[in-house]
Amino acid sequence: MGSFVRTSAGKRLSRRLVRPAGAWRAAGADPVALPDFVRALEALALTHGPFEAAIGHSLGAAALGLAMRRGVRLGRVVFVSPPSSISEHAHNFARLLGITPRIREAMRHRIERRYGVRFAEIDRIADLEQLHMPSLFVHDSDDAEIPFEHSLRLLERMPGARLIKTYGLGHYRILRNPAVVGAVVDFVRGNVGDTAGRIARPAAPGADLLKRRFTDNNVGV
Repeated sequence: MGSFVRTSAGKRLSRRLVRPAGAWRAAGADPVALPDFVRALEALALTHGPFEAAIGHSLGAAALGLAMRRGVRLGRVVFVSPPSSISEHAHNFARLLGITPRIREAMRHRIERRYGVRFAEIDRIADLEQLHMPSLFVHDSDDAEIPFEHSLRLLERMPGARLIKTYGLGHYRILRNPAVVGAVVDFVRGNVGDTAGRIARPAAPGADLLKRRFTDNNVGV
């Protein structure tokens, strides 16, 4: 996530920008889960907000969405490789690590008991339809951890949201790609028109790393 701040424009924005993922990594060795991330965001908004923008990756993006549903207000928001369903993400995570269904379900029950919130409640993405703010989704077509379709589902729920689809960057390299970083920083600065014209749409998948289409309630990519 530091790539977004190391640009010259990002440095000027950093004091007005919340980047939740970096803060969570520095939180210590105690185990944390999505509800902890949401509480951290709510605390930051209360003590240091309001924030002009927020950028979240993976579960950080999910935490942003849930925090916004719970009342955190932002000027604009960027979701990078977000899951649309924590339940589905847990299944995929377990599959990638070879965790058995019995252990996976035990983990889910333990988290739900610890935080007093069910995964089904977290997965109520229909609530996002009540949010109206400039929003950008960035997701790679080859993401093995959180498939691209997750962003499409969320995009349908976010009025006026925009989408950048990338190729060949996966789940983590997308955070360090200069074109992605530049596009996200431009979006945060409000320069939507400039970024839309700077990245060419590839003739076919793999012809370029980025494929962009800014949409207004239109999901075609």
